[in-house]
Amino acid sequence: MKKLFRSVLSAKRKYRGFVVGASLWLLRIVRDVEEEEINRVACEMRDYDWESDSPSPDGYEALEEEDARCDCALGFIGCAIDDLDFAYWGAYGNGNEC
Repeated sequence: MKKLFRSVLSAKRKYRGFVVGASLWLLRIVRDVEEEEINRVACEMRDYDWESDSPSPDGYEALEEEDARCDCALGFIGCAIDDLDFAYWGAYGNGNEC
């Protein structure tokens, strides 16, 4: 399978551009999902009930950990989007941005 894709992609830059465009589309969807998740976690952290009968610091720590994971993922995904966008369209300026 890898050889097949490699031969198709090495045939023309147009095909590589199509695959990169599809990859950017998927990465942008993942970025949007991570942003929604980080907003959800931020709301949960803001609304955390410290005054309940048995507030669990473990629960809040889990939210903080999830927030940090989402933030880290967003950083890497954002860089990947910017790098691919520039590598395939920014350097050539032919306006194929998604």
